[in-house]
Amino acid sequence: MKLIVMQGLNHIVGTSSVAAAITYSIAKLGKTTVCIDANTDAMGNSISNLFGLEECKSVWLNAMENGSSLINDFNEAPVFYQYEEKAFFVSLGKLDEKVDSLRANSLISPLLDQLSKYEQIDYLIVDAGIKGNPLAKAFCSHADMVLTVLFPDGNCLLRLNSSNVEENEYLVVNALIKKSTIMNDVNLLLQSSAYKSSFLRHSISFD
Repeated sequence: MKLIVMQGLNHIVGTSSVAAAITYSIAKLGKTTVCIDANTDAMGNSISNLFGLEECKSVWLNAMENGSSLINDFNEAPVFYQYEEKAFFVSLGKLDEKVDSLRANSLISPLLDQLSKYEQIDYLIVDAGIKGNPLAKAFCSHADMVLTVLFPDGNCLLRLNSSNVEENEYLVVNALIKKSTIMNDVNLLLQSSAYKSSFLRHSISFD
């Protein structure tokens, strides 16, 4: 099972939409893919909102409490919402308390341990919210690849300069409007910056 963690450089950069699209695309290649909504601080449309998972009682945190997350048969585990033949979504659930690093690791470790037992899963995609939050850090510490989504706006270079880009972390420019001179200028600055080797070759652009 390959773990890919999606995180946003800041709020509302389209992390959830990109995570959902990647999940769907990999599933269309014939790989069983599970996407976890761990974006508990979502200000926009989280994956749970997009797919109506917040109204589902079978979120991971509830399943941990009643033991249903420990079901060994992937096809019978109630936490998996099947969207397509090989595309599944899981909601982590809402957290009432503020999560620190210890609490985040206590949540993420058993989740990943249980999911690793399902041999059917080829890829695990995690929408981890904003880069640097405790849940994102916990997931990233186990990740095979980290994709950080950003908008090409005037502040993204400042945000990049205030954080480290890890060896297994790649940067994704989202919502690049081709007709926007400012966005294209910022994108050129990004591609020629100290982080140029970390950017994926293609941006997600709009006409």
